[in-house]
Amino acid sequence: MDNMGKVIHSLTGLSRKKDSENLLKIADVLAKFSTSLTPGGQATYEISKIALQKVRDFVYQRFEKRLLDFHKNLLYKNDALNEELENCEIEDTNYHALLDACISEFESEKTTAYATLARSIALRKVDAKHRRYFIQSLKTISWDQLEFLRLLYVITKFTVISNGAIPHPRHMLKTNQQDPLNQLIVKNLTMKGFLDEVNISKMGLDFVEACLTQEELSPHAYSFTHSNPNNCMIITLTNNNEISKVTETLLAKLKTKNIKIQHVSYDSATPENHIVQFANCGYVLFDTEKVQSSPVTEKLNLALASKKILQLAAGKHKNAVGQSQMSAPLITVFPASVPQSCQQAVDWLAQEVPGLKDL
Repeated sequence: MDNMGKVIHSLTGLSRKKDSENLLKIADVLAKFSTSLTPGGQATYEISKIALQKVRDFVYQRFEKRLLDFHKNLLYKNDALNEELENCEIEDTNYHALLDACISEFESEKTTAYATLARSIALRKVDAKHRRYFIQSLKTISWDQLEFLRLLYVITKFTVISNGAIPHPRHMLKTNQQDPLNQLIVKNLTMKGFLDEVNISKMGLDFVEACLTQEELSPHAYSFTHSNPNNCMIITLTNNNEISKVTETLLAKLKTKNIKIQHVSYDSATPENHIVQFANCGYVLFDTEKVQSSPVTEKLNLALASKKILQLAAGKHKNAVGQSQMSAPLITVFPASVPQSCQQAVDWLAQEVPGLKDL
C-alpha cells in the first residue's frame, strides 16, 4: 500500500462504529493525517511542522485529491494548522457522512463547503438538531443553489451597491423566478426551509454560515462598489397621508446617503420578521392621534431594544405632541416641518450608527 493509500485507509477507518454517539477527536484526524504522510511517523499530535508541500506531492488521482483537499480545508487555515480545532470533537457518523459525500460529490466546487461544515460542527457552531439536516441538505443541493444562497446572504446582511443601485432580496427572488431553471432553484430552497416568500430564512442564514467561510461571505467577494454592514428599517405603526409623506421624504434623504432601508408595516412588524431581525437601526413612525390602536407590542419592543431606533411621531398641526412608544429618542413631525425633521432624523442615524457617518 502506497503512502496515499495509507492516508485513505487511516482516515476513512477512524472510529467507524455502529454507535452513532461516538465522538471523533479532531486531534485524532490530525495525527492520522500526519503519520500517514510521514515515513516512519509516530502517532503524535505534534504536527505543526508538517508542510503542505509534502501533502501536495502525493496528489495523483481525483479521488486522492478530493480526500486531500477536504482535510486540508478542514485542518488548515492560511497554510497553517488551525489551532482552534485542537480540542474539538465531531460525531464520527457526521464526519464520515461528510467525508463520503465529499469524495463522491459530482461538483468539486463543493469540497470546501463540506470541509467548512465539518469544521463548524466540530466548533459547535451548528445546533445539534440541525447537523444531520445540514449535511443532507448540502449533499442534495447544487453548487449553483449554494451560490444563490450566498448572494442572498450578502445582500441581506450588508448594504451593498451594484450598478448604482442597492439590491434587495425580494426583487432578486422575483427576478430569478422569471427563468424556469431559477424557478426550480427557488422552489427547492424554499421547500428545504432556506427561503421564504421574500427573503432568505433564519435557517438559511445559519446554513450558509455553517458551510461557507467568512471570506466567502464578505461583500468584497463580489464586484460591489460599496458595502456597509448596516441594515436599516422603517416601521410604520399607522398609515395615513401624514405618515406617507414622512416616509417618502425620509426614504429620499436616506437614498442620497446610500443607506439600505426597508419598510415594514404594522401588520408584519413582529420579532420574527426578517427585516426586523436583520436590521440594526431604523425608525418607528406613528400618528400622534391614532397610535393607541396600533401600539408597539412588548415582544417588538424587546426585539428593538438592542438596535439604534428613532421614533417619529407625525401630527396634523404644529402643537401636536407625540407620546413615546418605547425607550428611544423621539421627534415630533408636523406638515410644515417634514423636510427639516427628516433631515434631522437622517443626521441622527449617521451620527449614532458606525459606518454611516461618512457615506
